[in-house]
Amino acid sequence: MSLPAISQRCAQNALEELEKESKPARESQDIPFEYLRRNASTEEVKRQWFDNPSNRQRAAQKHGVSEASITTAQIIREGPIRYLSTSIKPGYIENPFPGTIMIIIALSRLAPSNGLPRQSVHGTQSLEQGHDLSLSGDTSQTFDGRGGGIAYLMVFRKI
Repeated sequence: MSLPAISQRCAQNALEELEKESKPARESQDIPFEYLRRNASTEEVKRQWFDNPSNRQRAAQKHGVSEASITTAQIIREGPIRYLSTSIKPGYIENPFPGTIMIIIALSRLAPSNGLPRQSVHGTQSLEQGHDLSLSGDTSQTFDGRGGGIAYLMVFRKI
């Protein structure tokens, strides 16, 4: 069993703040999630993730890049997201963020049944609250078309 990337309390605090929100910060036309408004709790999620050096090491090693690719300077998109029930149900998105590494931090328990890409959970059925996973933005994603899960997403440019 893997260790959480951030504390469960931090994830829960961010989740509770985001669940109070009714309107997204902006909607995406090309991917099946909406960005939610950042707040102090979601900034704490990002801080805790970067404060744990094993998170960056694990992502860099998995994608065969240096840790220099996994820094705040390389972030090109970030923020809390809510997976949507989509019109692409089920859907397939080819290369969602080419040339990048995507880090998804579960603020709620995530599974394909609430938005997490199907192929991202290799060997498990879900991503527990506070845990993360990294995906290549060059890898096509398959979604079940159901939503509801909440996460913090960071997209890093590979260097």
